[in-house]
Order: sequence, then C-alpha cells, then structure tokens
Amino acid sequence: FFMWYLHKPDPSCGGTRTFAWMWRGDLGHAVAVYPLGPLLFVATIAAVAYAVGVLVSGRAVQVSPSRTMIRWGIAVGIVALGLNWTAKLVWLGM
Repeated sequence: FFMWYLHKPDPSCGGTRTFAWMWRGDLGHAVAVYPLGPLLFVATIAAVAYAVGVLVSGRAVQVSPSRTMIRWGIAVGIVALGLNWTAKLVWLGM
C-alpha cells in the first residue's frame, strides 16, 4: 500500500532483512535496515527460549495484565513503530 500510493516503504519494511543481519551478528547493518529490528530479534529469541522451556518442563508462567497495562503496551508499540518508521525514512532520505 505505502510503496504503491506514497512511494515510501511501509512501517515493517526491512524486518526480515534485519533478522538476517542479526543472525549473522552484524548489528550495524541490522539497525541501518530497520532500527527497531535488533530489539525485536532479541525478543523473538527470548520467546522461543521460553517456549522451549515450557515444552520441556510442562509449566508456563501465568500472566494476567490489567486493561490499563494492555492499553499502555499497545500505545508504546504504536509509538515505537512510528518512531522506527520516521527514523527509517530520515536515514534513507525519503
């Protein structure tokens, strides 16, 4: 949609490439391609490690966030994505 109508990359554009750079250990390229990517990569690795731990132990952590916490989490995620997109457009000179 963004590339078609606005001729700009969408907010998630570069996510796959930044994971590839992080897997290779190249933080510089990963940040240049998608500034929020390294944080998402680390969170993904942590989530996979947790999932493996749950499968092995059979025990999961029970979390019951309040509605306020959920709303704040969504708001922080949207702001982070917006700042990431802005930084990307500035760095790419778009």
